[in-house]
Amino acid sequence: MFSIDYDHVTVNKIKVKDRDVYIIDNFYKYPERIVDYLKKQNFKREEDNYYPGDRLYIHPEEKRMHLDAFRNFMEGIGYKNGWVKNPREWKASNFVISKYNPFYRKKLPNGQAANANPHIDARPNKIYNSLVGLCYLTKDIHGGTGLYRHKKMDIYCFNEELTKQPDIMPRLFPYWDYRLINKSCEHFELMKLLPMKWNRLVLYDGDILHSMYIEDPEFYKIHERITTNYFVSVYKNKVT
Repeated sequence: MFSIDYDHVTVNKIKVKDRDVYIIDNFYKYPERIVDYLKKQNFKREEDNYYPGDRLYIHPEEKRMHLDAFRNFMEGIGYKNGWVKNPREWKASNFVISKYNPFYRKKLPNGQAANANPHIDARPNKIYNSLVGLCYLTKDIHGGTGLYRHKKMDIYCFNEELTKQPDIMPRLFPYWDYRLINKSCEHFELMKLLPMKWNRLVLYDGDILHSMYIEDPEFYKIHERITTNYFVSVYKNKVT
């Protein structure tokens, strides 16, 4: 079901600051099957995160097989970072299907409104990072994914040293009330918008400040935003 469409896939690797970002079109061979499968399953409702909505966790063996195929594909297009495959060594890689639901939007565990600020998907560490991203599986197109720079602190990624600074979290994530991060604003510069497109996979380093990009808060009260989501653990400096 999650077969990669090797015959029709197109890869565009771009630079955002000093980082490689991938925009991969026609990624899945059978994207409609994934959507049909999703709609027949029971979801896990998740409200208190940056992507509030319904989550479908893939069977472990099917997930393992697809992540192996994903890693091989990435190596084939020139991705060099080494893969962390042992979950006892570092955070286990994951692959899920998500359906955004704006009505689930609530506060994060720290009391901050979800999607008020960009976020990261990699635990700060000198050795490890995550290759993260999502494949858009909706034909109602709106927005995409934004990569951001914190203007005052002049940073676009998070590292272990930053966590040692006093009061880093309120300074890094200054918005607490409900809002949708999208265009450049008082505190954040939109470095790059990765536009949504049917069956498009976008990938970037998980320590980069990023967010779901939605300009019209009413759009997804009517239309669906379905994605597959990748969180794949990698070494920062060890290459294949």
